[in-house]
Amino acid sequence: MTEKLIKKILKKYGYDVVKIYPEQSGYRNKSYAVDVMHLYDSVRAKNILPLQRKRNLILYKNEQGIIKKIQNANAVSNFLAEQGIPSRKSLGKIIRLHDEKIERFACLYNYLPGETISWEAYNKEHIKLLGKAMSDMHFYLKDYSKKDKLESIDEIIKNQANKMIQYFKKEGVRNAMVRKLGLICNINFINKFVGAENLRPLQNIYSDQSIPLHMDLVRSNVLFDLDKNKDIFISGIIDFEKVAKGNRIFDIARTLAFLLVDCKYKDPVKIRKYFLISGYKKRELEDLPDLTHLNYLIYYFLTYDFYKFLRHNPYESLNSNEHFIRTKNFLLSKKILISCS
Repeated sequence: MTEKLIKKILKKYGYDVVKIYPEQSGYRNKSYAVDVMHLYDSVRAKNILPLQRKRNLILYKNEQGIIKKIQNANAVSNFLAEQGIPSRKSLGKIIRLHDEKIERFACLYNYLPGETISWEAYNKEHIKLLGKAMSDMHFYLKDYSKKDKLESIDEIIKNQANKMIQYFKKEGVRNAMVRKLGLICNINFINKFVGAENLRPLQNIYSDQSIPLHMDLVRSNVLFDLDKNKDIFISGIIDFEKVAKGNRIFDIARTLAFLLVDCKYKDPVKIRKYFLISGYKKRELEDLPDLTHLNYLIYYFLTYDFYKFLRHNPYESLNSNEHFIRTKNFLLSKKILISCS
Protein backbone atom coordinates (compact mmCIF):
# COMPACT_ATOMS: atom_id res chain seq x y z
CA MET A 1 0.00 0.00 0.00
CA THR A 2 1.43 3.38 -0.95
CA GLU A 3 1.85 6.27 1.46
CA LYS A 4 -0.57 8.26 -0.67
CA LEU A 5 -3.28 5.63 -0.34
CA ILE A 6 -2.77 5.28 3.43
CA LYS A 7 -3.20 9.04 3.82
CA LYS A 8 -6.32 8.94 1.67
CA ILE A 9 -7.87 6.17 3.77
CA LEU A 10 -7.07 7.88 7.07
CA LYS A 11 -8.65 11.12 5.90
CA LYS A 12 -11.89 9.18 5.55
CA TYR A 13 -11.60 8.44 9.27
CA GLY A 14 -10.90 12.10 10.05
CA TYR A 15 -7.15 11.85 10.56
CA ASP A 16 -4.00 13.44 9.19
CA VAL A 17 -0.94 11.17 9.04
CA VAL A 18 2.13 12.14 11.07
CA LYS A 19 4.15 8.95 10.64
CA ILE A 20 3.72 5.56 8.94
CA TYR A 21 5.61 2.64 10.49
CA PRO A 22 6.94 -0.34 8.48
CA GLU A 23 4.40 -2.76 7.07
CA GLN A 24 3.59 -5.91 9.05
CA SER A 25 2.27 -8.74 6.88
CA GLY A 26 0.14 -11.63 8.09
CA TYR A 27 -1.66 -14.54 6.48
CA ARG A 28 -4.80 -12.54 5.74
CA ASN A 29 -3.76 -8.93 5.88
CA LYS A 30 -1.23 -6.15 5.93
CA SER A 31 -0.98 -4.01 9.03
CA TYR A 32 0.36 -0.47 9.42
CA ALA A 33 0.96 1.29 12.72
CA VAL A 34 0.45 5.01 12.15
CA ASP A 35 0.79 8.20 14.19
CA VAL A 36 -2.16 10.47 13.42
CA MET A 37 -3.80 13.75 14.39
CA HIS A 38 -7.44 14.70 14.15
CA LEU A 39 -8.36 16.97 11.28
CA TYR A 40 -9.43 20.31 12.80
CA ASP A 41 -10.48 23.49 11.06
CA SER A 42 -8.30 26.53 11.75
CA VAL A 43 -10.70 28.06 14.29
CA ARG A 44 -11.02 24.95 16.45
CA ALA A 45 -7.30 24.24 16.22
CA LYS A 46 -6.60 27.41 18.24
CA ASN A 47 -8.70 26.18 21.12
CA ILE A 48 -8.24 22.42 21.03
CA LEU A 49 -4.88 20.68 21.17
CA PRO A 50 -4.68 18.28 18.20
CA LEU A 51 -3.34 15.35 20.22
CA GLN A 52 -1.17 12.87 18.38
CA ARG A 53 -2.44 9.30 18.59
CA LYS A 54 -1.18 5.92 17.47
CA ARG A 55 -3.57 3.79 15.43
CA ASN A 56 -3.47 0.53 13.51
CA LEU A 57 -4.64 0.38 9.90
CA ILE A 58 -5.32 -3.05 8.40
CA LEU A 59 -5.68 -3.87 4.71
CA TYR A 60 -7.48 -7.20 4.39
CA LYS A 61 -6.77 -9.94 1.91
CA ASN A 62 -9.40 -10.25 -0.81
CA GLU A 63 -11.09 -13.63 -0.38
CA GLN A 64 -14.57 -15.10 -0.48
CA GLY A 65 -16.76 -13.91 2.38
CA ILE A 66 -14.10 -11.55 3.77
CA ILE A 67 -16.48 -8.67 4.49
CA LYS A 68 -18.61 -10.91 6.73
CA LYS A 69 -15.47 -12.21 8.46
CA ILE A 70 -14.31 -8.67 9.19
CA GLN A 71 -17.73 -7.63 10.47
CA ASN A 72 -18.00 -10.64 12.79
CA ALA A 73 -14.41 -10.26 13.97
CA ASN A 74 -14.92 -6.57 14.73
CA ALA A 75 -18.18 -7.20 16.57
CA VAL A 76 -16.72 -9.88 18.86
CA SER A 77 -13.43 -8.04 19.42
CA ASN A 78 -15.25 -4.76 20.16
CA PHE A 79 -17.53 -6.55 22.64
CA LEU A 80 -14.55 -7.98 24.52
CA ALA A 81 -12.78 -4.61 24.55
CA GLU A 82 -15.84 -3.14 26.24
CA GLN A 83 -15.48 -5.79 28.97
CA GLY A 84 -11.87 -4.81 29.62
CA ILE A 85 -10.19 -7.52 27.56
CA PRO A 86 -7.19 -6.06 25.62
CA SER A 87 -8.64 -6.80 22.18
CA ARG A 88 -8.75 -4.58 19.11
CA LYS A 89 -11.52 -2.01 18.82
CA SER A 90 -12.57 -0.79 15.39
CA LEU A 91 -12.72 3.00 15.07
CA GLY A 92 -15.17 3.37 12.22
CA LYS A 93 -16.79 1.65 9.31
CA ILE A 94 -15.02 -0.82 7.03
CA ILE A 95 -13.77 1.00 3.92
CA ARG A 96 -14.07 -0.57 0.48
CA LEU A 97 -11.10 0.03 -1.84
CA HIS A 98 -10.76 -0.37 -5.58
CA ASP A 99 -7.10 -0.63 -6.55
CA GLU A 100 -6.30 -1.62 -10.14
CA LYS A 101 -9.71 -3.30 -10.48
CA ILE A 102 -9.09 -5.37 -7.32
CA GLU A 103 -11.58 -4.90 -4.50
CA ARG A 104 -10.02 -4.73 -1.03
CA PHE A 105 -11.21 -3.71 2.41
CA ALA A 106 -9.55 -1.65 5.12
CA CYS A 107 -10.40 -0.81 8.71
CA LEU A 108 -8.85 1.38 11.40
CA TYR A 109 -8.28 0.15 14.97
CA ASN A 110 -6.83 1.29 18.27
CA TYR A 111 -3.15 0.51 18.69
CA LEU A 112 -2.27 -2.27 21.13
CA PRO A 113 1.23 -2.13 22.70
CA GLY A 114 3.51 -5.08 23.22
CA GLU A 115 4.90 -7.67 20.85
CA THR A 116 4.54 -11.26 19.77
CA ILE A 117 7.26 -13.64 20.88
CA SER A 118 8.57 -16.84 19.36
CA TRP A 119 7.29 -20.21 20.55
CA GLU A 120 10.83 -20.98 21.73
CA ALA A 121 10.62 -18.01 24.12
CA TYR A 122 7.36 -19.18 25.75
CA ASN A 123 7.85 -20.10 29.40
CA LYS A 124 5.31 -21.48 31.83
CA GLU A 125 4.08 -17.98 32.74
CA HIS A 126 3.30 -17.18 29.09
CA ILE A 127 1.33 -20.43 28.80
CA LYS A 128 -0.55 -19.78 32.06
CA LEU A 129 -1.42 -16.26 30.89
CA LEU A 130 -2.70 -17.67 27.61
CA GLY A 131 -5.01 -20.05 29.50
CA LYS A 132 -6.18 -17.23 31.73
CA ALA A 133 -6.89 -14.97 28.74
CA MET A 134 -8.99 -17.66 27.06
CA SER A 135 -10.87 -18.29 30.30
CA ASP A 136 -11.65 -14.58 30.67
CA MET A 137 -12.82 -14.30 27.05
CA HIS A 138 -15.11 -17.32 27.39
CA PHE A 139 -16.62 -15.94 30.59
CA TYR A 140 -17.64 -12.66 28.97
CA LEU A 141 -18.64 -14.15 25.61
CA LYS A 142 -21.47 -16.08 27.27
CA ASP A 143 -23.32 -12.74 27.20
CA TYR A 144 -22.58 -11.94 23.56
CA SER A 145 -25.92 -11.28 21.87
CA LYS A 146 -25.11 -11.78 18.16
CA LYS A 147 -24.14 -15.46 18.14
CA ASP A 148 -26.70 -16.20 15.42
CA LYS A 149 -24.52 -14.30 12.90
CA LEU A 150 -21.54 -16.60 13.46
CA GLU A 151 -20.88 -19.85 11.63
CA SER A 152 -21.00 -23.00 13.73
CA ILE A 153 -17.63 -24.62 14.41
CA ASP A 154 -19.32 -28.00 13.77
CA GLU A 155 -20.13 -26.93 10.21
CA ILE A 156 -16.65 -25.49 9.68
CA ILE A 157 -15.03 -28.76 10.78
CA LYS A 158 -17.32 -30.86 8.59
CA ASN A 159 -16.47 -28.71 5.56
CA GLN A 160 -12.75 -28.89 6.35
CA ALA A 161 -12.91 -32.66 6.77
CA ASN A 162 -14.70 -33.08 3.45
CA LYS A 163 -12.02 -31.05 1.67
CA MET A 164 -9.28 -33.11 3.32
CA ILE A 165 -10.93 -36.39 2.29
CA GLN A 166 -11.20 -35.23 -1.33
CA TYR A 167 -7.57 -34.10 -1.28
CA PHE A 168 -6.08 -37.25 0.24
CA LYS A 169 -8.14 -39.49 -2.09
CA LYS A 170 -6.49 -38.01 -5.19
CA GLU A 171 -4.17 -40.52 -6.79
CA GLY A 172 -1.57 -37.85 -7.55
CA VAL A 173 -1.55 -36.72 -3.91
CA ARG A 174 -1.23 -40.27 -2.59
CA ASN A 175 1.63 -41.04 -4.99
CA ALA A 176 3.46 -37.80 -4.19
CA MET A 177 3.13 -38.35 -0.45
CA VAL A 178 4.60 -41.84 -0.74
CA ARG A 179 7.37 -40.86 -3.15
CA LYS A 180 8.44 -37.54 -1.64
CA LEU A 181 7.48 -37.85 2.03
CA GLY A 182 7.25 -41.60 2.63
CA LEU A 183 3.80 -41.13 4.20
CA ILE A 184 0.25 -42.43 3.92
CA CYS A 185 -2.68 -40.62 5.55
CA ASN A 186 -5.21 -42.63 7.57
CA ILE A 187 -8.38 -41.25 5.99
CA ASN A 188 -10.56 -43.26 8.40
CA PHE A 189 -9.68 -40.81 11.17
CA ILE A 190 -10.76 -37.79 9.09
CA ASN A 191 -13.98 -39.58 8.09
CA LYS A 192 -15.10 -39.38 11.71
CA PHE A 193 -15.57 -35.64 11.25
CA VAL A 194 -17.65 -35.83 8.05
CA GLY A 195 -21.43 -35.63 8.41
CA ALA A 196 -23.71 -34.89 11.32
CA GLU A 197 -23.95 -38.56 12.32
CA ASN A 198 -20.25 -38.78 13.06
CA LEU A 199 -20.15 -35.51 14.98
CA ARG A 200 -23.20 -36.41 17.06
CA PRO A 201 -21.16 -37.83 19.97
CA LEU A 202 -19.42 -34.47 20.25
CA GLN A 203 -22.67 -32.54 19.93
CA ASN A 204 -24.34 -34.65 22.63
CA ILE A 205 -21.49 -34.24 25.09
CA TYR A 206 -20.94 -30.56 24.36
CA SER A 207 -24.55 -29.46 24.33
CA ASP A 208 -24.11 -26.65 26.87
CA GLN A 209 -24.25 -23.00 25.85
CA SER A 210 -22.73 -22.20 22.50
CA ILE A 211 -20.51 -19.11 22.65
CA PRO A 212 -18.22 -17.20 20.25
CA LEU A 213 -14.78 -18.80 19.99
CA HIS A 214 -11.56 -17.14 18.84
CA MET A 215 -10.29 -20.35 17.11
CA ASP A 216 -6.85 -18.84 16.41
CA LEU A 217 -5.40 -17.91 19.79
CA VAL A 218 -1.81 -18.59 18.81
CA ARG A 219 1.61 -16.97 19.05
CA SER A 220 1.13 -14.45 16.23
CA ASN A 221 -2.18 -13.21 17.67
CA VAL A 222 -1.10 -12.60 21.28
CA LEU A 223 0.93 -9.54 22.38
CA PHE A 224 2.95 -9.50 25.59
CA ASP A 225 4.35 -6.55 27.53
CA LEU A 226 5.92 -5.76 30.92
CA ASP A 227 4.23 -3.77 33.70
CA LYS A 228 6.00 -1.29 35.97
CA ASN A 229 7.22 -4.17 38.14
CA LYS A 230 8.69 -5.90 35.07
CA ASP A 231 6.07 -8.67 35.26
CA ILE A 232 4.75 -9.97 31.94
CA PHE A 233 1.11 -9.58 30.96
CA ILE A 234 -0.96 -9.97 27.82
CA SER A 235 -1.35 -6.52 26.28
CA GLY A 236 -3.23 -7.49 23.14
CA ILE A 237 -5.39 -10.22 21.61
CA ILE A 238 -5.86 -9.71 17.89
CA ASP A 239 -7.10 -11.28 14.64
CA PHE A 240 -10.58 -12.60 15.35
CA GLU A 241 -11.20 -13.42 11.66
CA LYS A 242 -11.71 -17.15 12.42
CA VAL A 243 -14.33 -16.50 15.11
CA ALA A 244 -17.09 -19.12 15.20
CA LYS A 245 -19.74 -20.30 17.64
CA GLY A 246 -19.59 -23.56 19.54
CA ASN A 247 -18.55 -25.26 22.74
CA ARG A 248 -15.45 -23.96 24.54
CA ILE A 249 -13.69 -27.32 24.07
CA PHE A 250 -13.01 -26.49 20.40
CA ASP A 251 -11.18 -23.25 21.27
CA ILE A 252 -9.17 -25.00 23.98
CA ALA A 253 -8.21 -27.86 21.64
CA ARG A 254 -7.18 -25.51 18.83
CA THR A 255 -4.76 -23.56 21.05
CA LEU A 256 -3.42 -26.66 22.80
CA ALA A 257 -2.69 -28.25 19.42
CA PHE A 258 -0.42 -25.31 18.58
CA LEU A 259 1.24 -25.32 22.00
CA LEU A 260 1.96 -29.05 22.02
CA VAL A 261 3.68 -28.95 18.64
CA ASP A 262 5.39 -25.58 18.73
CA CYS A 263 6.65 -25.25 22.32
CA LYS A 264 9.42 -27.73 21.64
CA TYR A 265 11.33 -27.11 24.87
CA LYS A 266 8.33 -27.85 27.09
CA ASP A 267 7.11 -31.25 28.25
CA PRO A 268 3.60 -31.96 26.82
CA VAL A 269 2.25 -32.93 30.25
CA LYS A 270 3.46 -29.64 31.72
CA ILE A 271 2.05 -27.64 28.79
CA ARG A 272 -1.40 -29.09 29.48
CA LYS A 273 -1.04 -28.41 33.19
CA TYR A 274 0.11 -24.80 32.72
CA PHE A 275 -2.58 -23.99 30.14
CA LEU A 276 -5.56 -25.90 31.53
CA ILE A 277 -5.06 -26.08 35.29
CA SER A 278 -2.75 -23.21 36.24
CA GLY A 279 -4.16 -20.92 33.55
CA TYR A 280 -7.72 -21.59 32.42
CA LYS A 281 -9.11 -23.17 35.59
CA LYS A 282 -7.24 -21.65 38.52
CA ARG A 283 -6.33 -18.17 37.47
CA GLU A 284 -9.63 -16.47 36.80
CA LEU A 285 -13.32 -16.57 36.09
CA GLU A 286 -14.15 -19.77 34.22
CA ASP A 287 -14.05 -23.47 35.08
CA LEU A 288 -13.11 -26.08 32.48
CA PRO A 289 -15.73 -27.71 30.24
CA ASP A 290 -15.98 -31.49 29.84
CA LEU A 291 -12.64 -32.59 28.37
CA THR A 292 -13.70 -36.11 27.35
CA HIS A 293 -12.87 -35.61 23.67
CA LEU A 294 -10.06 -33.07 24.04
CA ASN A 295 -7.37 -35.35 22.58
CA TYR A 296 -9.68 -36.37 19.73
CA LEU A 297 -10.05 -32.71 18.73
CA ILE A 298 -6.35 -31.90 19.17
CA TYR A 299 -5.53 -34.74 16.75
CA TYR A 300 -8.07 -33.36 14.29
CA PHE A 301 -6.63 -29.84 14.33
CA LEU A 302 -3.09 -31.13 13.83
CA THR A 303 -4.30 -33.24 10.91
CA TYR A 304 -5.78 -30.10 9.40
CA ASP A 305 -2.49 -28.28 9.97
CA PHE A 306 -0.67 -31.11 8.17
CA TYR A 307 -3.11 -30.81 5.26
CA LYS A 308 -2.47 -27.05 5.04
CA PHE A 309 1.28 -27.68 4.97
CA LEU A 310 0.77 -29.91 1.94
CA ARG A 311 -1.59 -27.52 0.18
CA HIS A 312 0.58 -24.42 0.51
CA ASN A 313 4.15 -25.70 0.20
CA PRO A 314 6.18 -27.77 -2.29
CA TYR A 315 6.46 -31.29 -0.86
CA GLU A 316 10.22 -31.22 -1.43
CA SER A 317 10.67 -28.32 1.00
CA LEU A 318 8.57 -29.65 3.86
CA ASN A 319 11.18 -31.76 5.62
CA SER A 320 13.25 -28.62 6.17
CA ASN A 321 10.34 -27.00 8.05
CA GLU A 322 10.62 -27.75 11.77
CA HIS A 323 6.92 -27.10 12.46
CA PHE A 324 5.96 -29.55 9.72
CA ILE A 325 8.34 -32.18 11.09
CA ARG A 326 6.96 -31.87 14.63
CA THR A 327 3.37 -32.01 13.35
CA LYS A 328 4.21 -35.04 11.20
CA ASN A 329 5.90 -36.86 14.08
CA PHE A 330 2.98 -36.19 16.39
CA LEU A 331 0.52 -37.64 13.86
CA LEU A 332 2.80 -40.63 13.21
CA SER A 333 2.77 -41.39 16.94
CA LYS A 334 -1.06 -41.45 16.85
CA LYS A 335 -1.16 -43.56 13.65
CA ILE A 336 -3.04 -40.86 11.78
CA LEU A 337 -0.05 -40.85 9.46
CA ILE A 338 1.66 -44.09 8.50
CA SER A 339 5.28 -44.30 7.42
CA CYS A 340 6.01 -46.31 4.26
CA SER A 341 9.67 -45.41 3.88
